[in-house]
Amino acid sequence: MRILFCANNSPWHWPNGGLSTYLSEIVPTLLDKDHTVHILSYITHTRINSVDVSQDNLHIHYADITEYKTRNWLNRNVSGYFRRAISLPYIQLSLTRKFREVQSEFDFDIVETTAFDGIGLMPSYLSSAPCVLRLHLSPMLHPSTQDHLLDESYKFKPYLAMQNFLSRKTAQRHDHVLANSETTKSFAESQWGIENVKTLPLPMQDRDVNRYECDHDFILSCGRMTRGKGFEYIPKAMRAILAKNPDMHLYIIGGDRDVAAPFNLPSGMRDRIHTVYQLPRLKLLEYMKAAECVVLGSLWEPFGYVCLEAMMTGSIVVASSGSGFEEQIRKSGENGFLFPPENLSKLQKAVSTVLSLSSDETCRIEDNARRRAEDFLGEDTIDEQIRYYQD
Repeated sequence: MRILFCANNSPWHWPNGGLSTYLSEIVPTLLDKDHTVHILSYITHTRINSVDVSQDNLHIHYADITEYKTRNWLNRNVSGYFRRAISLPYIQLSLTRKFREVQSEFDFDIVETTAFDGIGLMPSYLSSAPCVLRLHLSPMLHPSTQDHLLDESYKFKPYLAMQNFLSRKTAQRHDHVLANSETTKSFAESQWGIENVKTLPLPMQDRDVNRYECDHDFILSCGRMTRGKGFEYIPKAMRAILAKNPDMHLYIIGGDRDVAAPFNLPSGMRDRIHTVYQLPRLKLLEYMKAAECVVLGSLWEPFGYVCLEAMMTGSIVVASSGSGFEEQIRKSGENGFLFPPENLSKLQKAVSTVLSLSSDETCRIEDNARRRAEDFLGEDTIDEQIRYYQD
């Protein structure tokens, strides 16, 4: 089978974000099963996370958006989110042109496109092959997250409007839509009026990683350092935890320093709060394995891939409720802990509970977490996706 992934990733994303992670999980398995994979993107990769792009049955096609990224007047006179909103239609046009070029050269059995962070190629009316939409939602598309962000700055308005419009139109143009979770499916059906959405989780691999060697105990919080991921309130909540546990540290691991939202670290504890940018994914898993717990505080999360990764390493996850994390942590206290987003006291209570667990209780929750994460292991999920393609 010859498959084209229209991987419309954004140059502003954390390279360990959802779409790059998805490709790094599914592509190696497809290649091992002797399928031919093509990827259309507008980021020049030498690698896509763990995927070596030099393999014979893997082909990468890049849309040239240099002229849109380097226009001096745009970079000089327009602030970040306005610039992104203005750039989206240009990127869309560039991707569409490249899609036409690639399709004229190759005969594909399946085209899988994406709607992620507002950028969707919409090749359903251009493609001669069956076209499937793999719906990767940006948390910023959810109304509750948007309301929070718009309270912070009016600059988000045009960017969010363009995101929502393009993602919704992309989804509506496809006959076949795959959602990565029931949360995503519910959003697509209720907010965008999309019917016949099939839920098929993102695949993941069971990676054997070493435990990060550290001379102190620590709590880990990771993700893109934005308000939507909870990094405005997590450090505030952790201040009380660190005060009660004088030997405990907090590690905050995120993406690119240039796009990280500013947040204030608790005063008097900065020697125990460590901020790390652009950590390779396998190294991040080592931190997860060593952490006393992993705190994930997204205001809304469509799937929660990082939650599954932490659970697979055997770490206890304390995650925000009301979105995709609840599909991994079915019941608080069984295979992890849940708390309402932005509720500092409930977050503090959950973390304190983890730190006070007996060794037997800790082992029970860690084992339950691993077993739940194993339900999402890659090969079975990818086999189901291939059968979906064939049908």
